[in-house]
Amino acid sequence: MTSAPLESLPGLLRSEPGLTRALGEPDARLAVVEVARPIAIAALANLSNRQPLVVACPTGTMAAQLADDLMQFVPEDDVALFPGWETLPFERVSPSVETMGQRLKVLWRLGNKDRSPKIIVAGTEAKIVRKWIKDLPPRALLCLLPNKVIVAYNTVDGSILNAWHSAEINQTPSLPDRSQKPSEIKGAEIPESTRPILKSPSSRFIAYEAKGAAALIHSIVDGKPMTITIAPKGEAAFSISTK
Repeated sequence: MTSAPLESLPGLLRSEPGLTRALGEPDARLAVVEVARPIAIAALANLSNRQPLVVACPTGTMAAQLADDLMQFVPEDDVALFPGWETLPFERVSPSVETMGQRLKVLWRLGNKDRSPKIIVAGTEAKIVRKWIKDLPPRALLCLLPNKVIVAYNTVDGSILNAWHSAEINQTPSLPDRSQKPSEIKGAEIPESTRPILKSPSSRFIAYEAKGAAALIHSIVDGKPMTITIAPKGEAAFSISTK
């Protein structure tokens, strides 16, 4: 096993009170500035007898960067990046062969304690799609958040049509040559989700994008650009902010 260039440094933190407290308390919270996170995570992995240590990042890009940084403090074989699927569960396309192979390798390593990595780094990201969904207008955006909340946004009038938690899309092929039936969202409706966001009659939808765990919807309101951010909140809710 190849040693890491800075492998000796995490051991210097073994007496750090914050780290020892984090290991001893199941619900402990440890605040660490971004630049020090790799060495702090490496120290936690070395001090703990429980392995692997799973690190969840807001995005896949951040997960890949953190995995690279960790390899400066931990041998490369002790760090595993568990990549996202790149595609939605109901899409009729497959992830890349490289992604599938990397995920299978991590799962294979977890099957044997002797080959299991000390640290697994994974990213979570929001997805935004347009699908033909039963009881929703055809131009609705579906914001799929990492906490399994789905928010339906109406690009025509700038309103939240509905939202569900513990949700998934029951896929029915929506192309005319395959099926005439729409897909359905299965999940528990979040009470009082339906509400207007852009109250101006002169609003115009421009574009959407996923940024980390949040969905961003860009519009022009009264001649000025405005961005709506729909983000996960807890395990079964979402938050909305405008800028």
